[in-house]
Amino acid sequence: MLQLRIDEILEEQEHTKYWLYKRMEPMSYQNFNKIYNNETSSIKFDTLEKLKMLYLLIMMTYLEKCKIQKFIESQ
Repeated sequence: MLQLRIDEILEEQEHTKYWLYKRMEPMSYQNFNKIYNNETSSIKFDTLEKLKMLYLLIMMTYLEKCKIQKFIESQ
């Protein structure tokens, strides 16, 4: 299961949850909050595009791959 790291990435970029939410409008805050808190089991790609989250997902995937690779190398 994919875990989003939106909060960590926002912190690294010195942005807030509210900052991101305002850029994702017209999405409802309830739906945004579910995504933000990893309380959703699926996200449509068109929603990702609409929400401008693709960039965050690419970063998250890259960072997770780095963690996995580092773990593998340490074994």
